Amino acid sequence: MHMGKDEDPTKPKVKPKSAKLLIDENLTGFGTGLTGVSTYGTLLEKSAIANSKYIYKFGTTIATAAKLTVDNKLFQLNVAKYSKIGGKVCLVAGIAVTAYQVTNDVNNGKYCSAGTRAAVFAVALSATAIPVVGWGVALGIGVADAIWGDQFYNYVETKMHN
Repeated sequence: MHMGKDEDPTKPKVKPKSAKLLIDENLTGFGTGLTGVSTYGTLLEKSAIANSKYIYKFGTTIATAAKLTVDNKLFQLNVAKYSKIGGKVCLVAGIAVTAYQVTNDVNNGKYCSAGTRAAVFAVALSATAIPVVGWGVALGIGVADAIWGDQFYNYVETKMHN
């Protein structure tokens, strides 16, 4: 066997991770975080609709005020439209990613991890119902899931499955 200049014969060779494993590891928390983003899209939509009703009156001429009012309404309604679409796309993507992870856990016999992962997603999804700050709570759960999720799910699997 030929060894390169930089290879140390005393070190064990590390097998590279498969693409599927890398994808699975990097998805932890992604689905949950997308749920928070989807709720922010809904909040942004409501805010844009409210802002579209603003009528400019002060500090401008009548013609300028009318043009600003029309331009603002068009802009805000576009923001509302694309926020709604973006929010729905994020929600569907979040559900799909979480479903993929839960299915993968079940297929690998990690039933406790699968149930816990689904429960964390359900909590994040429920948090989106909190007025004003729900999107932030759900996004925070997603960030925590991304940082500590694998450790948490492995802990649950080892402690609860035995």
